[in-house]
Amino acid sequence: MVDLKSLRLMSKKSLRDGKPNTSSSHTEMIAVAAAVHEGIVGSEGLPGLLHCRFERRVKRLLDSNYIGQVKPKKSTLSGDHINRSIDKELGRAWAEVIGPLYVQQTGFTIRTRLNTKSVITWIMRSIANPESELNRRLDQYRYKYLQGLDRSFRWWSDKLLRKKAE
Repeated sequence: MVDLKSLRLMSKKSLRDGKPNTSSSHTEMIAVAAAVHEGIVGSEGLPGLLHCRFERRVKRLLDSNYIGQVKPKKSTLSGDHINRSIDKELGRAWAEVIGPLYVQQTGFTIRTRLNTKSVITWIMRSIANPESELNRRLDQYRYKYLQGLDRSFRWWSDKLLRKKAE
């Protein structure tokens, strides 16, 4: 069974890197009609009607194009993307684990230790060490995506500044 949304009218002329290029004449209806014409999709129901409606145009377009299938894109909004899961966990972990543990450090003072650079440096060093107290607590609270997370200073800075803005 062919997924109709994955059908594309592809140009026979490929891009410089050899990859196929979606035709400028591509629309979903034209792609389905061309798939019916090529025998990829059955001619019953709506696909058959689309073929009847666009038959002359499809014949002309198939001279310089062909029907191809592409893998549909996954939306990051579906909630199954790893970065989405990291963001969700991090949002809860700031208040539940990371903040309280940072404040409990020996020698902690609000004036000297509560700046962005110090916080991020401590987080990066603690998460990189699998034996650290931060990783133990993340495991205890079941934060599976944050343990051992390897991200840049800039990434942590963006996340921390966004959290401050909220």
